[in-house]
Amino acid sequence: MKKGSCFIIILLFMIVILIGCGREEDPQQQEAIESALERLEEVEAVADIGRITGVRVEEGIFYFTGVEENYFNFYALDLADFELTLIHERIGRYDSFIPIKKNEALLVDSEGQLLHRSGVEDKKIDEEITFTRSPNVRISPDESLVLYTKGPTENAHLYLYNIQENNRILVKDSMSEEEVKTFSYKTRWSPLGNYFVVNHNQIYDIEGNLYYEVDATTTNWGPNDEHLVFIKMPDNPIEEVIFTSHWESYIGYEMVLLSLESKEEKTIFTRPEGMVDVFENIQWSQEGSRVGISVGEIIQGSEGQLEKLNYEKVMIYNIEQKEATNVRNMPYNFFDFLSEKYIYGSNLGVRDVLDIIELETNERKTYSHPDILNNRDMFAIVEGSIAYIIEENQLLKVSFDDSEDIMSEEIIYFPWDVMTLYKDEKTARFVVITNENNVFVFDEN
Repeated sequence: MKKGSCFIIILLFMIVILIGCGREEDPQQQEAIESALERLEEVEAVADIGRITGVRVEEGIFYFTGVEENYFNFYALDLADFELTLIHERIGRYDSFIPIKKNEALLVDSEGQLLHRSGVEDKKIDEEITFTRSPNVRISPDESLVLYTKGPTENAHLYLYNIQENNRILVKDSMSEEEVKTFSYKTRWSPLGNYFVVNHNQIYDIEGNLYYEVDATTTNWGPNDEHLVFIKMPDNPIEEVIFTSHWESYIGYEMVLLSLESKEEKTIFTRPEGMVDVFENIQWSQEGSRVGISVGEIIQGSEGQLEKLNYEKVMIYNIEQKEATNVRNMPYNFFDFLSEKYIYGSNLGVRDVLDIIELETNERKTYSHPDILNNRDMFAIVEGSIAYIIEENQLLKVSFDDSEDIMSEEIIYFPWDVMTLYKDEKTARFVVITNENNVFVFDEN
């Protein structure tokens, strides 16, 4: 018997046992469970695949990785007829695997070769790819350009490769050892792919030309490629070093907004107690009209290591109105914008409350037990003024239109714990991966 069928039978058996034992059951909950089981379609095609991990869903296709017969593979599942396609097999033998487009991928093999796969053909791009924590490879948002470093850590070169045109540009002849070692978190493409930043301080255009330099400890791109914010490097960097086991930076005291078009810098926040960007502390609103940073008491050990950050508030800057405001009582290690009007905050890594805050009035709506989905977030899906959250096994549709109050509508009650949730815009179908590695699909209505 397939694992999915066993899963459903066991679930129904448990429900029968609970009822048979004479326990008082909530009739509404029982009705919700029965309704959910009627709506949820189990995908039997993936029954023999283990460790299923979603990658993305688009145009009616759910892309995921999984293990089958001890091999790590990349698959595509058609959400209309549940047809399963094995796209890339045995990807575990590569040091790096980056799926792009429908049947293409970027690969770095064990010999340090950077490859472009299209269908079953692998084309060599370059060799001697630098390896730090992982191969130093970064692909642009439109998946047409690739940044990578080549050579030894102490003397690597930075290249920009155009996949369609099959040509590469030498961007930087000799990178410092620090630039190479921190490539994984200090080299970032802008959201629209018009620029990239190296080492948090060198901004390049897509032709590989040095466009501008900033004196920064960290940088963060605005969503429309119009602005970049950064925490300014302190006057005495050596005295302000701060680090964890996987990250090193400096405590800064000014946050600066850079206009990419005019190259004008403007200090938007000054904080004598200091600011750091440890775990996505800087966030932008979706339209790029506001930017914020969560701050608090920075506690360091005797060697400068970060021991704790007691978050206190979020400082938000309105670019259009040129005004700064503070949202206090935000003791959370993660916050983000839901819209231009709302932010939310919660603590990742622990089961905690989720607060949605209206910026003008500071009014709050609290969810007591939200699930952390897709490995990092409470809101697995945000579409305009609509977001989806799971609280106590209920999938809620949260509406936060700027002209109305926050409204919550129950979509479905899950009879088991959910690990991952996706929604396809084309078909409006949801994909659910349970903690037991089962995959279900259902429609919202």
